[in-house]
Parts: sequence; structure tokens; C-alpha cells
Amino acid sequence: MTPAWLTCQPQITTVARDRGGGYATAAAKALPTATQVADRWHLMENASRAFLDAVRKSMRQVRAAIGAATINPDLLTAAERLQYEGYLRREDANGTILRLAKDGIAIKEIVRRTGHSRGLVRRILRGERTDVFRSRETSLELYLPWLEDRWAAGERNGAELWRLLKRQGFRGCLRVVTEWVGRRRSAERMDSDALTRTPSARTIARLMTIGRDRVSKSESVTIAAIEAGVPLLVAAREIIAAFQAMIRKKIVAELEPWIERARSSLIASFANGIVKDRAAVVAAITSHWSNGQTEGHITKLNSSSARCTAEESSISFRPVSSARPRSSSPKLRQTQVSMPKHIWKVGKLSALPKRSCSSDSAPSRPSPHEGKPSGSRSG
Repeated sequence: MTPAWLTCQPQITTVARDRGGGYATAAAKALPTATQVADRWHLMENASRAFLDAVRKSMRQVRAAIGAATINPDLLTAAERLQYEGYLRREDANGTILRLAKDGIAIKEIVRRTGHSRGLVRRILRGERTDVFRSRETSLELYLPWLEDRWAAGERNGAELWRLLKRQGFRGCLRVVTEWVGRRRSAERMDSDALTRTPSARTIARLMTIGRDRVSKSESVTIAAIEAGVPLLVAAREIIAAFQAMIRKKIVAELEPWIERARSSLIASFANGIVKDRAAVVAAITSHWSNGQTEGHITKLNSSSARCTAEESSISFRPVSSARPRSSSPKLRQTQVSMPKHIWKVGKLSALPKRSCSSDSAPSRPSPHEGKPSGSRSG
């Protein structure tokens, strides 16, 4: 869909769109009289992202609150020592950029002097680059709430959890799940004296926004220490929760008081974005239009496609040839191979059918050389 196409559709009176500024500009240019509605799903997602950014800005205070502000390099593992040395180098670069910004130098000039990207400079000025131990997002990230529920229900077998996850479309290996189970068991054995390493910002944001009955003892102690030491972060969490409740209950009268409250908190940038898109946000609260159904269908299709691909790639078999005797040479010996079931026929391979989620929905096509002598050529 392009602005040119929208311009030729004057009968459109409502445009439900994402939060991106490009969508708002294109819709306003093509249909200036149409009502724009911000998608409620993206509003909720943006609010969660704003709280994650607030946690990243507060990592120094978080480390001080849980007693991990001072790090003894002698107690670190080899991998952690490399991360700590990288943290020290990042701190030097952060200090240089912060000093230049304090002197009133524009971001463009800072980028030219330091050689860092504009996005990185912005992150440093916002305080979003202070993690000591940076952890990558794991493939289990989307399934952690489900795993926590199963763990609370008493499921402790890593292999069984992995098999259940595979049915939901998880494409990771067994080791990923068993390592999570091991860390979960270790976390339950920890006590308040074992707080020596700060969790990642993403982990802290997740633990602060889920029920206390779904976290371990050590995690509860960590979150309690953070809430006591970083009250601004607790206030930001309450503001985000109030915004999401306002969207769910569709109470537009609470928007203006919420904006005034949020502008003086750690999520001020998110509140400023809501102010710029105020009309579309109000329409999202008051009207029934939303892109949520579309987002749900897209997510469902992506999940189905991933599950179908995982099922096809997991089929393993050993083809048996009766025409030749088994060779003793390791290079010529038949080995186990993986191949989608719908392209395997007894004794030979047929031409590849069109890609389909169901292995029985696409009939195989006969080979153009089938029925000809092995030495003949077509055409």
C-alpha cells in the first residue's frame, strides 16, 4: 500500500496504523481528512520497551542497590574477565562522549570526532550503555513465561520440557533447555548472601513485571533490593502499568494526568512520543479499530511456518541401495542424511514439489528421465 494508492481511495475514513512516524506522515499526506488510529498492540509493546530502556538507564543504581557495584577481577572466570575488560573500555569511550556533550558540542560533531555511530552516541547520552556483563538474547526468551509456569507446576525434567517446547515451534536444541533447568535449580539453592552478579537489564525488566509467585527465592531477594534502592524505577513500572491498564479499559480521561506524571519520570521520552501522536492514541482508546487482529494472524502464520519447517528438517532416515554391494571405503559408505519426507520415494528421489506445510498436499512429479535408458539424454 502506497500513498499514491491511498490518494485514489477517498472513501477511506479511518486508517489503523503502526506507531512509526513514516506511517503517520504518509496517511496524513494521502488522506488528510481520515482519522488515524494507533494500533493498541504496538502501544502496549512500546510501553514495555520504554520500561526496558528505563532499566538500562538505571543499571549503575541497580548494581549499587544489590551490592555488585565493585567487581573483583580475581574472582571472575576467563569469559567474565574479557567482558569486564570490554566494560572498562566502553566506560572510557562513554566518559569522552559525555564530557563532549557537557561542553555543549552537538551530536553530529561528537560523531565526527569520536568515530562512533550516531545511534551509539545517542544511547550513551541516554545512559543505555552501562551493563558490565552483557548477555545475548537466548532462543528461550519467548518461551520463558511458559517455562516458568511449568516449573511452578513441578515439571523438572529438561528433556520432557524440550519435547513440549518442540510442539510449540521451538527450534533450539536439548542442551539449551537443560542448561536453563540447571540454572533454575541453582537459583533455587541460592540465598541472599549469593548476590554477586547483576542480572541483565532484560532479565530485571521481566522479573519486575511478573508476579512474585513466579520467581525463585534469589530472584525475589534481588528484585526487593532493586525496589528499595532504585525508587525511580519502581515509579516507572507503576506508570507503565497505569498506561497499559488505561489502554485495556479504554479510559481516555486518564490520558492527560498520565502524560503529566510520565513527563517527570524515567519514561519521559515515551510520554513525549505519546504527546506527538496524541490524536491517534486517543482514537485507539475510544474507537474499536485496531491492527491487533492483523498482528495476531501474522504471528500465527510465522509460528506455523516455523513449526512446519522444524518438522520437515527433523525427519532423518538411512537410504538403502540394493544395486551395489556395501563398500568398505569410508568415503563411499552410506551415511545418515536428513531430508523432507515429501520428497522421498522408495528406492529413488522424485522431482522437488512446490513448498507446502503439509507433506501430503503436494503430489510428486515424475522425473523427465523416468522410463528411459540410463545413458539416454532428452532433447
